[in-house]
Amino acid sequence: YDEIFFSENDTWYELSYKYYGTVRLWWVILIVNNIVNPFTDKKTGDVIRILKKNVVSDILLQINLSKYF
Repeated sequence: YDEIFFSENDTWYELSYKYYGTVRLWWVILIVNNIVNPFTDKKTGDVIRILKKNVVSDILLQINLSKYF
């Protein structure tokens, strides 16, 4: 994963789009960072872990495959 500093202008949707090319994966960032309340659990300057895009793709593939077993 990469580590970034959360800024006051960051939103979970924007981070998802920037790192994964879609706003739909914001929840991945929250899970990786153990964030329960996305409105209050992070503040400017906090370190945020961002999983690599290929790792997220692999995880999503495994989730989708598990529906068939």
